[in-house]
Amino acid sequence: MLRQKGASLIEVLVSAIILSVGLLGMAALQVEGLKKRKESELKTMAVLEANDIVDRMRANMTAAEAKEYDMTQTQAAINNSCLGGVQNGSLGFDIGSKSVSGSQQFAPGICTPTQMAQTDLQEWLNRLSETLPQGNGFVCVSSSPGTSGTPLNCDGGGEFYVINITWVNQQGEDHEFRMSFRP
Repeated sequence: MLRQKGASLIEVLVSAIILSVGLLGMAALQVEGLKKRKESELKTMAVLEANDIVDRMRANMTAAEAKEYDMTQTQAAINNSCLGGVQNGSLGFDIGSKSVSGSQQFAPGICTPTQMAQTDLQEWLNRLSETLPQGNGFVCVSSSPGTSGTPLNCDGGGEFYVINITWVNQQGEDHEFRMSFRP
């Protein structure tokens, strides 16, 4: 009787198939991990932006307590006269000389709390659209903070500010982050 030495062609083929299925599985896990990383990054950006508008409210407590950040009552608009020249370069302000093209001088602190609230909201909305895909946000006053996925209850009563941020991920799925703040 002859003794067989080495592996047969069928054994090599089965081993190759098993190895290829394992490698395909690892590749699929890698792709899924990259998708989840991107989703996590976008949610982190939403959390940071929500905290940004809360910090702006804390810095302008007079307007926050007067419900000036309630977007159901207030039209957000940048008021250039109340920026004091301290603004990012995207609007063309020169931080050092507090001027726009050297023609108009701004004095810090000449805006009202209401004007600053409007400016804060507009800057926040602009940044949301820049940092999140199809990013948008809404701030309102509510008697109950609610949670993501439930209808936004902006009844204007109560003492909670509800910050709601929405965006669309790469797969076209809508995402939402919501938090509440009580001044």
